Amino acid sequence: MFASVERLFRHLVVYGSADIAALAINILLLPVFTRVLSPTEYGVLTLVIVLEAFLKVLFRWGFDTSFLRLHYDQPTPERGKALAGTAMLFLAAVNGVLLAGLWLAAPALARLLLDSEAHGWIVRVLALNLFVSNFHFLPLTQLRIEQQPRAVAGWTVVRSFGTIAARLVFVVGLRWSVLGFMLADLIVSVGLLVGLWPIVARMTRWRFLPGVARELLVVGLPRVPHGALHQIMAMADRFLLGLYLPLDRLGVYSIGVSIASLLKLYPVALTTAWTPIAFEAMARPDAPSFYARTATYVFAVMAGLSAAMILVADPILRLLTPPEYHAAAAVMPLLVLGLTIQAVANFASTALHIAKRLAPLPIITLVAAVASVVANVVLIPRFAAQGAALASAVGQAALLGATWMFVRRAYPIPYETGRLGKIAGVALVVSIGGLAIRATAPGVTADVLNGLLVAAYPAGLLAAGVFRPTEIASLREWGLRIWSRRPPAAGDERDG
Repeated sequence: MFASVERLFRHLVVYGSADIAALAINILLLPVFTRVLSPTEYGVLTLVIVLEAFLKVLFRWGFDTSFLRLHYDQPTPERGKALAGTAMLFLAAVNGVLLAGLWLAAPALARLLLDSEAHGWIVRVLALNLFVSNFHFLPLTQLRIEQQPRAVAGWTVVRSFGTIAARLVFVVGLRWSVLGFMLADLIVSVGLLVGLWPIVARMTRWRFLPGVARELLVVGLPRVPHGALHQIMAMADRFLLGLYLPLDRLGVYSIGVSIASLLKLYPVALTTAWTPIAFEAMARPDAPSFYARTATYVFAVMAGLSAAMILVADPILRLLTPPEYHAAAAVMPLLVLGLTIQAVANFASTALHIAKRLAPLPIITLVAAVASVVANVVLIPRFAAQGAALASAVGQAALLGATWMFVRRAYPIPYETGRLGKIAGVALVVSIGGLAIRATAPGVTADVLNGLLVAAYPAGLLAAGVFRPTEIASLREWGLRIWSRRPPAAGDERDG
């Protein structure tokens, strides 16, 4: 058991370290961008990102999930290459048509979304970038299948740092505002595709098989409405906030979202590392209990990171942004809560992919999207930005509830609800205690006390009896082994 957990977290660290390094640079550059772009320009950028999120789902056709899942069903390596080739040819043909349509419709979309046809070239460059970047996920998925996390992390670093450098040139140097962001992304996407092409060539048999395409669509197509509805749920706060408030207020809110989204590093890296391991574990006789135990460990880390993020978001905001953005501090605890609930729901939905029962996904996200939109419409007029943040959490809670209803039927997993409840309780105590300190103590004093409170989180888990004595001993041995770089002992895979 612990050998699998060790492999999961080892891969997670490798996948996540690249993102963390790039994000650290992005955060350090936040003082630069917030002084080059006005809150109004950040508002425009936010709406462009909303459009990009919707279009990205459509351009992928669910193949980012179906390709990985169906790879494990292919009887021969040649059949796997045919799977890749069919996916690439389908995406090139169908997305080429989508690109042409968006190119022609760009002025109308800019007028509708951004209140100005002058932003039409922003939409065109965005569409072209989506077409090119859509070919990245197949070779990167192949590297994940081959258990090459360092290679995936390396390409992530290249993409992230290349994008940062290009944005500095176009946005800060040339002062091309939002268009500069889009051009930087496009240039890096083209370069990355050229670099990844040798992987594409060796993994692909350039032949279109209609039966394989049909299978890819059967497994992946439910992801399209699911993804679109998911973006409605995730982006409704920013879109509707832009209807009710001026763009500068939306820009301030988007900075709060950006800082709170630091928390997403963990679940994003986790998903990348976890999915191949979860699919490999399907054949294990103890697979359900393996998934349940892993969920406990994963959630313990997630809850601690969430509590820490709630307490450190405010000093990060004050440190990195000018005063006109500091009002975002009021919404970040609620945004972090929503992101935490979303991460739990996404981890639980792995069971649907294991069972290949993806038809409920659009229903799940429809429930969540409706809840999010209704909550935003009700709460934004009354509470403005805080209402939007609360509505986001409401939508994510609906997502978790709907996911749980279908998951327990598709592939029952005996989650350790008692231990999960204790973990949530400890994280809640740390979060509420830290917010109370910040409300009553001076800034620096509150920062120090909250730092101590976050550091006490593991002790709180031990005091609450979350971990069993055998697990504590195994974790201690695991830590010593990692420290001394010893390989896992034989039989560790069966320990639990």
